[in-house]
Amino acid sequence: MTEKPTRHFTDAAESSTPGRSTTVERIVRFVLPEKPKNWGSIAVSSAFAIAALALIASFQATLGNVPLVGALGGSAVIAFGAPESAMAKARSLFGGHAVACGVGIAVTSMLPESPCAGAIGVGCALGLMRLTATTHSPAGADPLLIAVTHGAWGRAMIVLVAGLFIISLLAQLRAAASRRAIGNR
Repeated sequence: MTEKPTRHFTDAAESSTPGRSTTVERIVRFVLPEKPKNWGSIAVSSAFAIAALALIASFQATLGNVPLVGALGGSAVIAFGAPESAMAKARSLFGGHAVACGVGIAVTSMLPESPCAGAIGVGCALGLMRLTATTHSPAGADPLLIAVTHGAWGRAMIVLVAGLFIISLLAQLRAAASRRAIGNR
């Protein structure tokens, strides 16, 4: 009979101890697959996301409750959390939302009372975003949110466009600050 190999795990004191994987250790490895390399960068990215969404929320408050703004939270996560990804680039950020909103408005106009309008809008928006190389996953929520507003999308578009500009501007400022910090090392 052969014994299963033991693995080495790192405990809180940073010393390696041999042992079998416990459920807790597996969960910790699943949640935190590796140690963060730069806590400062993580904190700054989070702070920029908070700033962007707080500005958007204050702007939104002047126009009333606009459900479309929820998709901007996902855009902020991508813009500040994965700024090197293709979905964080301006083409996808603005283009993806423009395509998805346009499709959502068109589908909702053609099928105003259909319970499938949102689903059809998302599917068509995905296809068009792929064709135009503007895929931005948070924009996938736009047709659903347009469908549930039953065509009352005017104020939402104002908040969305302003929000995208805020996110884009702060993402550019974040990138410039990051480049400057790397250059000063």
